[in-house]
Amino acid sequence: MKKRENLWLYVQFYALLLAAVIAGMLGGIVFERWQAFASRAPIEVGDFSETISLLHLDSIENGILKGKLEGREARIVVRDAQEVYSIFPGEFEFSLTEILPNLKNIPAPSGSAFVVSKQGKYYYPLDAPEAALITVKNRAFFRSAEAAEQAGFVRKQK
Repeated sequence: MKKRENLWLYVQFYALLLAAVIAGMLGGIVFERWQAFASRAPIEVGDFSETISLLHLDSIENGILKGKLEGREARIVVRDAQEVYSIFPGEFEFSLTEILPNLKNIPAPSGSAFVVSKQGKYYYPLDAPEAALITVKNRAFFRSAEAAEQAGFVRKQK
């Protein structure tokens, strides 16, 4: 019985030693990567070296992202590298719904800021997640919260 207890103590000791070695190695790897990251020189605005491309995002109009790329080719990685889009130097345009299919876009009349369901009692900002759930045929738009409230709608409280 004593030999069995001693054997169990040795197993526990070596398991603890192995865990300490693994923790030390992982800690060293994390520290090394942190140190490499922390020692990099910061990128300054206006740093147009050949190794760094500069992406100017100018506007989003009707679901189209517009901008300009200075430098070398750049890539946009979407959905954990399932899709990769290349951007070449010069001006570019991308459909946001093409590269971000989960993006909810509510087409609204110019100047509209709020949407309601004709069947409901609440109004929502156009970018609210609930606004995207309103069916197209039931949507009505308002330029201001006051206009929606005057029509009898109330703001949905979270």
